[in-house]
Amino acid sequence: MHLNLIILLLYQNVLNFDDVDVMIGATAVSMFTLDGTTYTANNVVFENPGMVTFRFNGSESWGGAAFPAGTATMGGAAISVPANSYNVTYNADTHAYAFNFVIISITGDAVGGWGNVDVDMQTADGINYTVNDVTFTAAEWKFRLNHDWGVTWGNATFPSGTVTVVGNGGNIMATAGTYDGTFNRSTGDFAFTESTNSTKDFNSKSITVYPNPSNSVWNFNAGSNTISSVQIMDVTGKTVYTAAVNANQATVNVSGFASGMYFARLTSGNATETVRVVKN
Repeated sequence: MHLNLIILLLYQNVLNFDDVDVMIGATAVSMFTLDGTTYTANNVVFENPGMVTFRFNGSESWGGAAFPAGTATMGGAAISVPANSYNVTYNADTHAYAFNFVIISITGDAVGGWGNVDVDMQTADGINYTVNDVTFTAAEWKFRLNHDWGVTWGNATFPSGTVTVVGNGGNIMATAGTYDGTFNRSTGDFAFTESTNSTKDFNSKSITVYPNPSNSVWNFNAGSNTISSVQIMDVTGKTVYTAAVNANQATVNVSGFASGMYFARLTSGNATETVRVVKN
């Protein structure tokens, strides 16, 4: 049990608040409160579908038929809860309850500071999470659960891969840009691609690449624009090559690449251009 939860439970006992438990069959999960009215239990894990009631002070049982939200009645039927992880809330005055999917957010220097900014992701099933138009600077970040440091995910490379649960460190270094992203809470798989709403073109729209297709090199020319970096991604979104340039031309040796289609993202200042290229 986390230290913060222990302190909160001691706090509610000192103030003589009612004890409320989430009862998953015969297993009790303690809820905590700051006011004696609103009780919460975060990241309650159901590995299998479960039948749930709310227990008051170790004896009274309250249940209801509705999921994910409803109003419990004393002696009411157990609530059928599908397997997943939930943040559970209960109102001791009205007996309204709700099972909400856990919150997954992005935090770190890449989005404004560790714990100072949380970019919340969206979900329809509590497993697959998405975010649109998140802007990263070239700095570190990670995923975290319920705006807390108890569970965080990192230790992977950008823009896609598989994260693992980590404590301090184990962060992800972002490439500056604006992205749409996905995260699977069960597998740890994540992927970020350039946002469809971000600036995509150099001012003069003058990027050329030759030869294309090629089995040796791709030569990129940005005309009067200065290319600051080149990033090559395969069709899965995995970065296979990156380099700083600081010139209006760049050459990428592709002789060691597997045959197939790739995407070259060239950056100039705050603008980017993505070009489809093919290795023979």
